[in-house]
Order: sequence, then C-alpha cells, then structure tokens
Amino acid sequence: MKRGKRNTIRIVYKLIFWAFMLLFFGLILGTISHEILGHGITSLFFGNKIIAVEILTLKINSHGLNFVPFSGFGAIWYENTTNPTLLSGIIIKLMGSSFPLIVSLLASLYLLLKKPKGFKKILLICFSLFFIDSLMNYVIWPFLGGGSDFDAMIKHTPYNITPFILISILSALIIGSVIIYSILDRNNKKWNKFLQYSLLIIFILLIASFTYIILQSNTFEKHGMSGCKKIMDIERRDGCNYMFAEITYNPSLCEGIRANSTKTDCFWDVAYFSGDFNICKKIDEDSKKNDCFSDLAEKVKNPLICNEITNETLIPECLYEINN
Repeated sequence: MKRGKRNTIRIVYKLIFWAFMLLFFGLILGTISHEILGHGITSLFFGNKIIAVEILTLKINSHGLNFVPFSGFGAIWYENTTNPTLLSGIIIKLMGSSFPLIVSLLASLYLLLKKPKGFKKILLICFSLFFIDSLMNYVIWPFLGGGSDFDAMIKHTPYNITPFILISILSALIIGSVIIYSILDRNNKKWNKFLQYSLLIIFILLIASFTYIILQSNTFEKHGMSGCKKIMDIERRDGCNYMFAEITYNPSLCEGIRANSTKTDCFWDVAYFSGDFNICKKIDEDSKKNDCFSDLAEKVKNPLICNEITNETLIPECLYEINN
C-alpha cells in the first residue's frame, strides 16, 4: 500500500475518532451538566430537598429510572422539587440553560492557558462542547418551534431572547475556534490572546444577561398581573396568566386562557401545587382529568382522590402508586 494512501486512511480514522469522542462525550456531558448541575442542584435550594436528593441519586419511582441523560430528568424536576415562585422557576431554568455554557467557556479558557496533552486534552475538548446544549436551548429548538427550558421561560414573560441568541452563536464560533486551535496545537500568541479575551467577554455578557433577567423577574413578580396585561402577543399573555395562576394557586386565571392545551396544563398545575383536587374537575378532557387526580393523589398520599377518577380501570393503579 502506498504511503500516501496509508496517510489518507490514518487521517480518516482520526477524524472518525474525534467526531465520535466530541459528539458522544460532549453531548452526554452537556446533558448531565444541564440536568444534574443546572436543574437538579439548583432545585435543592427551592423545594423539597429530600425528593430532590432522591432524584439526584437516581431513585426508581413512578416516573421510571431517572438515569440522566436518557430518561427526561428535566421533565420532572419542577413538579417534584419546586415551590413555585416566579423567581425560583426562572433561576432553575436559567441555570439549566446556562450552566453548560459557563462550564464550556471555563474549560475552553483552561485549554488555551494550559494546553494539556493526551486523554486530558480530549476530555477538556469534550467539556468545551457543552455549548451545544445552550445552542439547542437558545437557538435551534425555538427556531424550529420546539420547546426548551429557556424558550418556555421567555414565552411566560416579556423578556427578549435576542441577547441569548447572539451570545450563544458567538460562543459557538469562539469555542469552535478554541477546539480547532487546540487540536492543531497552534502556538500563535496573538491568536491565543484574542481567543482568551473573546471567551472572557462572552462570559461577562452571559453573566450580565443572567443578572438582568433575575432582577427583572423580581420586579415583574411585584407588578403581578398588570405585567401580563402589557404583553401584546396572545400566546405569551396566556403563558403569563398560566404562570401567575400557578404561583398564586388561582384557577380563575386559567379561565381566560384561549389555547385548550395551555388551559388544561394550567388547571393541572394549580391543582397539583395547591393540593385542591376540585380544580382537576375543571379540565374538559377525561384522560387529562384522570391524570390530574392520579398525580395529586400520589403527591398528597390521599387514596380518596383516586375515587374521583372516571375510568375505573385506572383506580387500582392510582392506589398502587400511593402505597409504593
């Protein structure tokens, strides 16, 4: 085999290896960072600490084995660990959405300063790929019309997502440059300094945006429903009503919501957090209504609520969840 052909094959194998390492480990570490370090640890400060620890230690419960990142830990952290307030909900969502990017920026800066070699270098480059998670949250899923933690928060408030989109895209460009620069083992002092300062600027912009939203959320919560009325977009106004219904345990705020699915979720959450099963009765769809009764019965450990379920075949399952 000619030397040129062998070199080509070697390069192809190397590229496949790097692609696998970066995508597999980068995405998984990013997801773990998002769910465990972002949502899980932050939720310890705002809710039921015992249940939060059970989730973080991968307890098997009615939701299944909470094995991050494959089972949707992010879908259950809120209902199990948060005493709903506007500020706590926003901080937990922001931490889940921003923590991977923060870690990615710090790992990239370390790569530039220390230039580690071998496996340590590969691992740090994988850590630098955490920004993919934030790119999904700030840009890709919202652009495609899908849901994300960050997008859900924006839809419930008058905040502007544009700064986070710009920070995320800029981060992708800079961190991507750091990864290529590190893989190629360049030693250009001017380029090194440029990348270092760029990472620091992105980090400062991210923290400033984060701080601004927290300060605004505190102001927004004080203004209450008057803040919702200022939102011109109907979908976001409905989301705002939903949010305040949830944190004030006021089902009447759900009544004015136009989208049936949002209205159903609103009644469900208000019933769940207030502990009032009568609110579940306001849900039109029987299957959702029964799920509402079942979830609430399991939360408050009250078997009498199971008897409200209209589908008799689901009552034994409801009673089983209470006792296990």
